[in-house]
Amino acid sequence: MKNLLPYWLFFIIFFASCASPDALVDSGRYDDAIGLVARKIRGKDNVKQKHVLAIEEAFRKAQNRDMREIDVLKKEGRPENWEQINDLYADISKRQNIVAPLVPLYSKDGYKAEFKFVKVDELSIESREKTAEYLYDRARKLIAEAEETGLREPAREAYYELQKIEDFYLNYKDKDRLMKIAQVLGTEQWLVRMVNKSDVVLPGEFERRIMKIDVGDLDSRWENFSLTRHENIDYDYEVVINIEDIFVSPDQEKERQFDESREIEEGYEYVLDENGNVMKDSSGNDIKVPRKIFIKATVLEVYQTKLAEVTGSWDLIDTRTNTLLKTEPLTVEAGFEHYASKLIGGDKRALTKETKKWLGNEPVPFPSDEALLLEAAEVLKGRIKSRIKSFR
Repeated sequence: MKNLLPYWLFFIIFFASCASPDALVDSGRYDDAIGLVARKIRGKDNVKQKHVLAIEEAFRKAQNRDMREIDVLKKEGRPENWEQINDLYADISKRQNIVAPLVPLYSKDGYKAEFKFVKVDELSIESREKTAEYLYDRARKLIAEAEETGLREPAREAYYELQKIEDFYLNYKDKDRLMKIAQVLGTEQWLVRMVNKSDVVLPGEFERRIMKIDVGDLDSRWENFSLTRHENIDYDYEVVINIEDIFVSPDQEKERQFDESREIEEGYEYVLDENGNVMKDSSGNDIKVPRKIFIKATVLEVYQTKLAEVTGSWDLIDTRTNTLLKTEPLTVEAGFEHYASKLIGGDKRALTKETKKWLGNEPVPFPSDEALLLEAAEVLKGRIKSRIKSFR
């Protein structure tokens, strides 16, 4: 532990120095230094000179750095530079808004800080116009690329470029129309369908039940799921639910008769001495103890059961390249079971809690094969949605 002490001291001293305005200025973190000093001196009359000098220096260096960078970017003459130029004007505006409430700023020794403000609002008009123009032109080129190649990514990029324009102009040319086009071009289309490969004729309601999957929560900005094929849509992916085997067991009813027994206390019996007389306690009262008896009960139990099982697989296909991306087996079950039992002899008190739970139940009609299959269809729907979400 002693060996670690120098390292802890080093880190404490290091972070303490980084938190000082002068250290921040020396490391080029001008805006951090301005923010730190502004927090320290806001609302105070007796401001230390070192703080006034620090914020003055940080402000001057930050302004000079950003204005130089803006000049360089403008001289390059590249349209894509306007977005960065506009960001730099935004930085300057934010910085000036922090310092402006502090002006005039005097130290308690009488030193007055000098701040050179830039008329950002006038200068940024050009940058906003040029940035919006650049983003608009770039988006149009990306949309044209998406239409020509069929690729989704250029359209999505175009959408986000057009969205940036809203930071400068709410309504700009036909931006909204182009965003809708980019949305359509950039959205992946998914088709979910079922194929019956089994030798069993499925109930019509079975497929309808499966194909009522709620795909609304699968949709996203760039993914749209459909359960019906539309000829005018080029699908990117297909989810194919393959039904390969269906098994429904016959109605099964099993009877069994069993006994349960236990020892209980019932009433009292007197304690007798060796001569057969009732024994007395120290107070002269008869001594008696609980009487234990052994009881038994006989139960007739009827256990009803039936099972439906659907097996198959699900395939994920990239329809653009006709490539099988993923295939997994699927097995779902839907079961019915019912216990009925009645006391046919003996003492009910001998039964366990578990046995008593079913006592008095009567056998019930078995569900139809179709009803169990429809229940399995509901399970299958949930399983398919889970697999799709997991893949995405």
